[in-house]
Amino acid sequence: MHCYIFEHENSLELAGITRFEVQELLEKIAKGTDTNDLVVSIYFLKSGKWSGGCAYVRQWLSPKQFRTGRGHWKFTQDFPVPNDLPEKFKLIRLLPTRLNVHEYPGQLVDGYGWQFHFERQVDRLALLFAHELHHFRRFHLNLHPGEGEQSANRWALERVQNLGYQVSGKVVVKKHLYRKKRSFLLKQIYDPYTDFRKLKPDDEVYIRYDPHGRYHDSVAIVERPIRTNSKRIAIRTVDQKKWLWPMEWLQPITKAG
Repeated sequence: MHCYIFEHENSLELAGITRFEVQELLEKIAKGTDTNDLVVSIYFLKSGKWSGGCAYVRQWLSPKQFRTGRGHWKFTQDFPVPNDLPEKFKLIRLLPTRLNVHEYPGQLVDGYGWQFHFERQVDRLALLFAHELHHFRRFHLNLHPGEGEQSANRWALERVQNLGYQVSGKVVVKKHLYRKKRSFLLKQIYDPYTDFRKLKPDDEVYIRYDPHGRYHDSVAIVERPIRTNSKRIAIRTVDQKKWLWPMEWLQPITKAG
């Protein structure tokens, strides 16, 4: 298995993980699988709205296909093509969730109706790789015959849990419903900002993370309720400055009584 790790500036440090830990994670999860023909490219970015993985394992790729200028992965053009790539290979690309170490534990609902909870960034990466590895095993090694995305999630979750990674998961959208009303149902079942929708002006929130370190671990005041589709909330910090702060970096403070 060839592994290549790319990052923007200090993105790995923000994620709370080292290159050695990433390499160790991949080898640990892939142990027992013939990965001689597999190339894994992992990207740690500082910004962006999308994250996930993709397995290009049904056909052979060449070094010219290591990068792409289209779709979700067009950012791969920002990074060089490794000069030691095999002449032909199968490829797994991974783009971990752009949450830094201060924003865990965390959870998400994936595109297949599963809700996962992760204690650390490394747990999220472990599940992501295991899921794509299942596709490699199926289409390249002829394992897991007839299995699809749901089976890949089940196999990946069991695999990482058996290896000691702190991940839990369950189906929150049933398969037949998922196909018909996936987007609507996911919004109804899982709203990451439910607790923030209850906040009123002058309520308090705890700042879990500040990328500049100014207000980390301090309390701020809510200026106004959040809007329906907003991912930020208007707050006032201890120095009376007003901000639109990402809610994933905050925690509502429950008043006693």
